[in-house]
Amino acid sequence: MTIRLTYPQVLSVYEPSTGYYPLAPWAGLAVLCGYAALAFGLAVVRLRGRDV
Repeated sequence: MTIRLTYPQVLSVYEPSTGYYPLAPWAGLAVLCGYAALAFGLAVVRLRGRDV
């Protein structure tokens, strides 16, 4: 049984090679920077808790 979902912003059938949810290039860069900032923030919190 296959469930088919439709999204108005996606014009063709989902294929792993073409991506699932299209983002604009700058939006993708913003997501990447957000993940990097989150990782950096978690590293700072963990290092402050240590006695180095």
